[in-house]
Amino acid sequence: MRIRIGVGILLLIFGVLSTIVLGSVFPREAIGQALFVILGLFTYTVAQFLPRSFWKEIAIPLYVVVSILLIATLLYGRVTKGAVRWIPIGPVHVQVDR
Repeated sequence: MRIRIGVGILLLIFGVLSTIVLGSVFPREAIGQALFVILGLFTYTVAQFLPRSFWKEIAIPLYVVVSILLIATLLYGRVTKGAVRWIPIGPVHVQVDR
C-alpha cells in the first residue's frame, strides 16, 4: 500500500510541475492541463480502492472493448499530422491510442 501511495504522490508532483512549466510558456493550455491532472489524480485514487477481484473480472471485457476501438480507429479514424488517431463521433473526436 505504501508503494501505491508513493507512486501516486510522485505522479501528482510530476503533473503539477508539468502544468507550472506549461503555464509559463502557454498560459491558456495550462488550465486544461491542470484539469487533466486533477481528473487523473481522482481516477487513480478511485482505482486504488477497487478490489483486485474487480480488475480480474473486468480485464477481458475491457481488453475486447479497447481492441474494437483500436480497429475502429484504423477503419474510421481521421488523419491528423500524418497519423490516424481520432475517431469522429458526432461533434466530438475521441483519441483511443493513448
